[in-house]
Amino acid sequence: MAKKALISDEDLNCPVCFELFNNPVVLECSHSFCQMCINKCWNGQFTRICPVCRATCVSESPPINLVLRNIVESFRVRQQSSEAEAEQSNQERQERKSTESVEDRCTVHGKKLFFFCEDDQETLCTVCQYSKKHKDHRVIPLEEAAQELKVL
Repeated sequence: MAKKALISDEDLNCPVCFELFNNPVVLECSHSFCQMCINKCWNGQFTRICPVCRATCVSESPPINLVLRNIVESFRVRQQSSEAEAEQSNQERQERKSTESVEDRCTVHGKKLFFFCEDDQETLCTVCQYSKKHKDHRVIPLEEAAQELKVL
């Protein structure tokens, strides 16, 4: 079974602009740069040298690093997918919160309703459950009361 290689986003960053490679090229010394970054470095220079190791480069237009370009593109797609999933999860959490209506909260204390008073036929929060008003009443969990009402 093949193992997935773990590549950090730092490995996919240009050493000049420190961003993900954009149209990466490879020099004779095997260092890669964004095509635009290396062109800016070499702009107006008589001798073309590698910004990392200072080796002299003979090629005026280094070749595109196809493998690196594909890896970076794949990384971008996965990153966008992860961001989209995180955004969707966040939206779902917000929707769950917004669907909790005022009726899902105690009108006196603002707490979430967990109990049902069978004597008064009303939902209760944890504070109401122990109040004098419901002392010695039959109080059951809200889910249990809901199940009983479904049966009826």
